[in-house]
Amino acid sequence: MKRALITGASGGIGSAVAVRFRAGGYETACPARSEMDLLSSDSVRRYMAGAGEFFSVINCAGVLRAGPTGDVSDGDVSDTLQVNLAAPLMVARAALPGARRMVNVSSVWGGISRPGRAAYSASKAGLDGLTRALALEYAGSGALVNSVAPGYTETAMMHKYNSAEDLERIRASIPLRRFADPRDVAELVFFLGSENNRYVTGQVIAIDGGFSVQ
Repeated sequence: MKRALITGASGGIGSAVAVRFRAGGYETACPARSEMDLLSSDSVRRYMAGAGEFFSVINCAGVLRAGPTGDVSDGDVSDTLQVNLAAPLMVARAALPGARRMVNVSSVWGGISRPGRAAYSASKAGLDGLTRALALEYAGSGALVNSVAPGYTETAMMHKYNSAEDLERIRASIPLRRFADPRDVAELVFFLGSENNRYVTGQVIAIDGGFSVQ
């Protein structure tokens, strides 16, 4: 049975991804924070050193510390960059070239942005750059590396940072007139991160109902 490592599996998207990989016949490793704390480089190294090899690695964990750029603390900036960018890089260094597929769950805010998202957008843009670099570096070993960039998705994070009024306005601005279900994102992640994907690599694929192409 093929193995898949999924970080952030307790979140809305991450849990849907874990369910989808298990349904696809994969043995899933979904480390809790007590097992692999993405805020700690030492914790990431220790977990990966003893985790064995994976066919698929899905970097799904992410944090958002929103607010005016001048008000966001240095600690929040550091935490955002650590979890969203540095930790996936460390996981990649440990997992590749053994892993055959890697998917980094990025965000449409890596390519576009809005006020109060400086650190988050910077971290996700960096994650997309990491994806492209890894895809080129490990192509010779047969590893395929891609980013999935969700837009507004029905998760606790979306509701935490947007009022009900904001969400109604946002919904009306999405061409498909609905938010993504985490299962929508999980299907795309599964395709890219499974043996079904045979040739797609180095891509950042938005899944946002057309929001970012207007």
